[in-house]
Amino acid sequence: MLSSTTNVRISNVFCGFCHEISVGSLGKYESEQDLDDIIVTNCTFSGTSIDVRIKSWKSQLK
Repeated sequence: MLSSTTNVRISNVFCGFCHEISVGSLGKYESEQDLDDIIVTNCTFSGTSIDVRIKSWKSQLK
């Protein structure tokens, strides 16, 4: 999911063998819009190192 994604429902998903649910990369550019209303329910993760990943950048604003 990238900038300005809204109203996402992820449910009843099997993630396995090194794949996960990823959000981002976020915050690299000042013009990016927020994500909103992202819901993950009733998912199964097997053999993943990270189940849900939110990738972000350190703020460039001063």
